[in-house]
Amino acid sequence: MRDGATPASVAFAAALRALYEDAGSPSYQSLVAAGLSSRRHVRLKKTSLHEWINGVTVPADPIRFAFLVERLTTLAVRNPRRRPPAPLEPLRRAAVEERRRSRGRPATGPSKVLGEPPSAPSAPSAPTSLADWANYGGAPGPPRQLLPDIHGFVGREMQLLALETLLCRDDRGARIVVVAGTAGVGKTALVTHLAHRIRGHFPDGQLFVNLRGYDSRPVLDHGTVLDRFLRVLGVPEPRIPDDPEERADLYRTLLADKRMLVVLDNASDAEQVRTLLPSGPGCRSLVTTRARLTSLGAREGAHRHTLERLDATEAAHLIHAATARHRHHDDPDQVAELTRLCARLPLALRIAAERAAARPWMPLHELIADLREASTLWETLTTEDTDDDTVRTVLTWSYRSLPSPAGRAFRLLGLLPPPGFDATTAASLIDEPLQRARAVLDALVGAHLLEQTAPDWFQFHDLLRAYAADRARHVETAEAIAAALARLAVTTVTLPRETTTFVGRGPELAWLDELALNTCRAPATTVVLINGMAGSGKSTLAIHAAHGAAALFPDTRLWINLRGRTADREPLSPGEALEHLLRALGVPSHAIPEHVEERAFLYRARLAGTRTLIVLDDALDEGQVRHLLPDSPGCLTLVTSRTILRPSDGAHMLLLEVPSPDDAANLLITYAGRAGTVESTDPAVREVVDLCGQLPLALCLAAGFLRNGGVETFADLAAGLLAARLRLD
Repeated sequence: MRDGATPASVAFAAALRALYEDAGSPSYQSLVAAGLSSRRHVRLKKTSLHEWINGVTVPADPIRFAFLVERLTTLAVRNPRRRPPAPLEPLRRAAVEERRRSRGRPATGPSKVLGEPPSAPSAPSAPTSLADWANYGGAPGPPRQLLPDIHGFVGREMQLLALETLLCRDDRGARIVVVAGTAGVGKTALVTHLAHRIRGHFPDGQLFVNLRGYDSRPVLDHGTVLDRFLRVLGVPEPRIPDDPEERADLYRTLLADKRMLVVLDNASDAEQVRTLLPSGPGCRSLVTTRARLTSLGAREGAHRHTLERLDATEAAHLIHAATARHRHHDDPDQVAELTRLCARLPLALRIAAERAAARPWMPLHELIADLREASTLWETLTTEDTDDDTVRTVLTWSYRSLPSPAGRAFRLLGLLPPPGFDATTAASLIDEPLQRARAVLDALVGAHLLEQTAPDWFQFHDLLRAYAADRARHVETAEAIAAALARLAVTTVTLPRETTTFVGRGPELAWLDELALNTCRAPATTVVLINGMAGSGKSTLAIHAAHGAAALFPDTRLWINLRGRTADREPLSPGEALEHLLRALGVPSHAIPEHVEERAFLYRARLAGTRTLIVLDDALDEGQVRHLLPDSPGCLTLVTSRTILRPSDGAHMLLLEVPSPDDAANLLITYAGRAGTVESTDPAVREVVDLCGQLPLALCLAAGFLRNGGVETFADLAAGLLAARLRLD
């Protein structure tokens, strides 16, 4: 309940809450949907419903409130233990009137309903309508709420110029710019510095608020922020509406003809931001976030700018700028090493530089020695944390905002050595099906706690890996860590877990099943090449087929990623691949021969007389594959590749095309977790399928935006993809 709560508003909130509970506590979204589908087309908002039901505000609109009561009463009829209904409308009017009187506001319609004389207005000279407020001169002057400019700001000149150009192109400029990035990358510093550079373009003032999306304090709701903004814009406290929607109307009216800059710092999601965006053509909004806020681009046309870590030169300049008055002769190579250990993250660089500046007598190589060990990197940068602006704090609030499965994955993935890992490795480590693991990885990338540098390659920067490992040591049991590492030990040589969202490919699977049966009926050595373009689903098909035929090959089932076309990693050589496979077959390291031909001979000898199924994934060429093929009857080898190759004489070939439009639509719906709620013939679904070229990988990535809340509907997703395509074109 707000500070201005009165006995009448408390009684009203209790009665409304009781009816809501008797109705089964329906979701706010279902109430919004019921209003829109009603004959009166009543527009409710989830934020308003939350505030009404929890006693934060009293509904001012009797029409919307009447519909809510009607809907809740209908639902409550099914509850045999429902309480006697309370007179909600009289309670609402009493609460509205009592709040007006307690705040010294003139009574209007509700006081007449209650039969009481109107209170004397406390500010007779103030405007009484929204239209009047637009020209009201009650503010002492243009608001100047920006944080102080950053002293000694270093680097980011290209980003600053790009954003300045984007925001200041007269009325053709971008009205909303979202600056996203990982914790500690310098979003607030960049936006503050940028705002000071361009404030001359906004003579009517600058508004700033820290929305506390990643903070130890409660997140600020838009009603509270609007209250603050309206006060600084000169609206007297008694004239600020109770209803957040009315506050938003007044806020937009006041800014309609202004040239103002609104800075919304640390937003947690799009809904927290949307109501705070001015609609006037002369206003601009700068938003910082650690999330994607994809729906702001799809609906409001926001431009998204991802802020990366500093480059090596900028990071070194930051160290020099922070230590210039205290240290004068540090070796450039040692400074470069210090920036690398701090992952070129501005917050970590500042902390390390302050530590070095506070100890001018301490050789820089001693601080570097403290940081070189991963086990001490985290402690060295956080042992002197005393406030909220620290590496530990900013990362902790990003980490705590993760759903439980993503938090567990984040901790366990911190145990992996650099440089990075693929989705299959992650799936094995966290013990989840491949598709679910990809969804978790997508959530971590969206939270800027993980970097995706290629279609199937992920990595932490050093500080995030250290933090993740620190969380694993404090949260996970020794048994859980040991089990995860045990699963990891066989990641490269065992079949990944089967995806639960496999859709379509019926003819291809039937053909592969028939080949598997023939391999066992009349024992033969069968090799199948599954060929297709990137993202066509070759690996998923091979793994799904292998699981389907697994019972026919009881002796050995192996899988290995040959990394033939993977960015940032060299393909496995035949010798390296054979070493992995021989270890999986139980050959100790000291018994593995040195030469490739000897390894291949031992490998085939181990497989002789067995029924073995092998998947050689992402092959580069025949030379990489030839040594890995068994030569014994009863063995089936599935080879996937983007290249048409002949791994052996008599090899079968399956040329994988993109799925049909129907299969692609069903795949998208399944990936997005919307099966049963939307038809594959839905025009928005078909548009997304078309924009993704029917490619399974593109469909999977697009569905991730729906699954993780970046957008809410397939129509929003299609609009965002189309806008992205137009920008690229």
